[in-house]
Amino acid sequence: ALHCTRAMMYLTEYLGCAMVLSPAQVRMTLLQLFLHAADISNPTKPFESCKAWANRVLDEFFAQGDLEKAQNIPVQMLNDRNTVSRPHSQIGFLEFLVAPLFLLQVARDAGSIPGSDN
Repeated sequence: ALHCTRAMMYLTEYLGCAMVLSPAQVRMTLLQLFLHAADISNPTKPFESCKAWANRVLDEFFAQGDLEKAQNIPVQMLNDRNTVSRPHSQIGFLEFLVAPLFLLQVARDAGSIPGSDN
């Protein structure tokens, strides 16, 4: 769906500017955010499914890191299998990416943020 950086940009835009956005812009921004939320929703699934997906993603990151090392280019932070802690990476993923998007949905459903009546 969306790159995480772009999703956080949309979240910031929505929360910071929703009062000046048109209803159509609010709807589009929310659509983009919730599409991203669906993409990163594996932590909301039963534990075995969540764990399997987390391992698949990290294995993909580590394979990318192996290629980066082989080509003598800087290894991206989450791609180094020798330094990344799987559990800690998932805690960060939950705290900084998943929770903000899902809390936005809860707040919107409760009617406590701009655009919740659209």
